[in-house]
Amino acid sequence: MKLPSLIAVPLLLAAAGCSPQPSLDLSDLRGRPSWLALGREVYQERDDLDAEKTLLAFQPEPRWFDHGHRLMTKAQYDAFRASPQGRSAEGTKWEAASPQTGEKHAVPTPQPYPKSLSDLPLDDRGVRLSLAIEPDKDPRQLRVRLILTSEALSVHREVEHRRTNILPFLFAVYVDGKAVAVDPATIAEMGGLAEYVDLARPGAPRVWSVAADASSLLALLPDKGPHTVSIVAAFSSRQHRTYAEGWQYASKGMTTSGQPYDFQPLLVRSHPAGLRWTGTAWQTPRTP
Repeated sequence: MKLPSLIAVPLLLAAAGCSPQPSLDLSDLRGRPSWLALGREVYQERDDLDAEKTLLAFQPEPRWFDHGHRLMTKAQYDAFRASPQGRSAEGTKWEAASPQTGEKHAVPTPQPYPKSLSDLPLDDRGVRLSLAIEPDKDPRQLRVRLILTSEALSVHREVEHRRTNILPFLFAVYVDGKAVAVDPATIAEMGGLAEYVDLARPGAPRVWSVAADASSLLALLPDKGPHTVSIVAAFSSRQHRTYAEGWQYASKGMTTSGQPYDFQPLLVRSHPAGLRWTGTAWQTPRTP
């Protein structure tokens, strides 16, 4: 019998050896965070499962997910090309990346970089994301567990030759309620042909349990003193890339068949998960 996702998620967390953590109040989290990757990329998409088993580090560079698409008629498409927005978009190679689809044209539209957590939904078309994080038996590691559930949709993720994200998630970190923001990195990326692979099906959630380098989270703290840390995860069916305000980059956004996969990519966030740094060790909020 299929379990409703709101029941299934706590049961899956318990089965994975992690008790569900209490949800934190968003009103306690302030500022616009940088969204960070846990782990980097693999050259071949088939290597991502092996890479998930390695020790992954939070990467101190802003990232965000690739664009969606907007369908236009031929007349709308021609008008868009003639507009200032369309002319400025020529440098992103969106025209070559989004060929005519039947009698419509698919024009890339960015997924806005969120100003706050409230800009991101907890539920997108019945797809939900759960996050738990706690100290591992090895004090140098943290155990990060994510569960993606879907009520009706089959969920896919984009992969790309030469640069598939190890994890299809980004993470926002808050220290004592204040968002952690990091400086933009130099953008230099080389990718290849993109396609989509199965991730989760209705009634069959996908579960990740990965080891995070505890020192990479510690490096995001302002000092070595005690701090409360809150972390939020976000998922999109599109890949994430290095982000800088106002920067637009070329993206194929196509499957190997040459047809747009998803005009409105899934985009969903988790509730915050909490940790406590005592000054010498990581603890969960429930730890005395």
